[in-house]
Amino acid sequence: MKLTKRLLAAAAAVVLSVSAASCGDGDSSAERADSRKADSAADSSSAPDDSSETSENDPSSEAGDSSSETKDEKQEVLDKLGKRDIKVNTVRILATQKADPYRQNVTPEAAEFFKKKYGAKAEYVFVSGDERYEKLSEMKNSGEAPDLMAADEMDTFPKGVISDLFMPIDDYIDTGSELWKDTEQSASCFMVKDKHYTAVIETLPRFVLVYDNRTVKDVEIDDPYEIFNSGKWDQTAFDRLCRSFTGSSLGRKALGGGYTAEALSEGSGFPLFGVSGGEVVTYYDRDELRDTQKFMYSLGQAGLYAGEVEVKTLTDGYLLFMTAELSQLEDPEGGRGLFEGVSFDDLMFMPAPSADSSSPKIGATVRGYHILECSKDPEAAAAYLECEKAALEFDRADYEEHLKKDVGWNDDMIAMRRRLISLAEEAPVISCAEGISYEAGRSASEIIAYSLKPSESAKTWDSLVDEYSNQLDYLALKGNDTAPTGP
Repeated sequence: MKLTKRLLAAAAAVVLSVSAASCGDGDSSAERADSRKADSAADSSSAPDDSSETSENDPSSEAGDSSSETKDEKQEVLDKLGKRDIKVNTVRILATQKADPYRQNVTPEAAEFFKKKYGAKAEYVFVSGDERYEKLSEMKNSGEAPDLMAADEMDTFPKGVISDLFMPIDDYIDTGSELWKDTEQSASCFMVKDKHYTAVIETLPRFVLVYDNRTVKDVEIDDPYEIFNSGKWDQTAFDRLCRSFTGSSLGRKALGGGYTAEALSEGSGFPLFGVSGGEVVTYYDRDELRDTQKFMYSLGQAGLYAGEVEVKTLTDGYLLFMTAELSQLEDPEGGRGLFEGVSFDDLMFMPAPSADSSSPKIGATVRGYHILECSKDPEAAAAYLECEKAALEFDRADYEEHLKKDVGWNDDMIAMRRRLISLAEEAPVISCAEGISYEAGRSASEIIAYSLKPSESAKTWDSLVDEYSNQLDYLALKGNDTAPTGP
């Protein structure tokens, strides 16, 4: 039975309680009904016999009305954008090819908004992640300094603030306003003292557990989606499902993929490095993280994890979940090999389980920008950012259409993506390890993964904290630019 039917039948009844604990900070929670439903298939209508007459059931008439409504909606959004004193006619944006391959090939709706509202243009400069800073220097030296740098790689904060590359956005953007309120939690994860340094356009789920529906049916285990949809997707249910899958042996593994440890660990609600009160902090002493690491240790000791080498694909039926970044599912090139040979009609993905299914937490990433200190007109840069934020819903609709038509996603996948975006917005778990330094990013990944290693090389969380806490504390000080120097 296709998942769409199950989703439509149960979506209205699902209530997900999510926490406002963002980058790992805070313990408050609020219940909210998840009203996201799968897209319904449009009812087809027959054209009238007399094609010379226009009927309200005429598909061409409906298309025209839809186009007109969209134009009206866009104009309404444009009218709500505030007045800005723009001094330049071009805003230059330094973006990365790797982080956002889709937008590299389309004209953002925001660029049209920017032109119509302020009479200025947006100029994107796409480079690889490794070339960003060299390109930044080159553009500054040529007199065409960029105004904005994309934050999508998640490796620019806080080091870009420490090195005086970025300016606070607070003088130009109100992160708590109606326009920006859906990303206010995420924006707080990019603060130094009381200043925000990232304009977060949207918060996105980072990791997903991908599975093949055919494998679930063949082995006759509970459907993970049905567990999730019933509001019972927690670590206990996940553990039971994994053991059911591997119980009959035959060399099966429940989990595979290089992102598995990070995905499971951030299900605790806390990254190893995060931001709290405008400072970089470590969360290794949080009970939630410790308990989740103990859970991960039990999975590793039971031999449920395939590691990064043992199983590379879902196609042979010996792996239940392949952990991946959501972007790998959205970009076939980026996910090549992981799901090769599996039709998107047979794929589904889940968030990593949390300890408490009534308060799910998932690792998150952002699509956003920093205003550069070298910007010739920060006011114009902010105006463009507001255009991008205002155009978000239109961009999302276009992107979903791209996922369905060009990538091959089905309606169930689109619906799940929407639900996970909602979770990520409400309770983003955002790591700043990569943004501290390469060393911090590598250390965080390695330390978190020890619990899932084979029995002979695995380490308990308590032993890891004893061994690495001083190193982690020092890296946090570096993130705050307060680490001691010299002998």
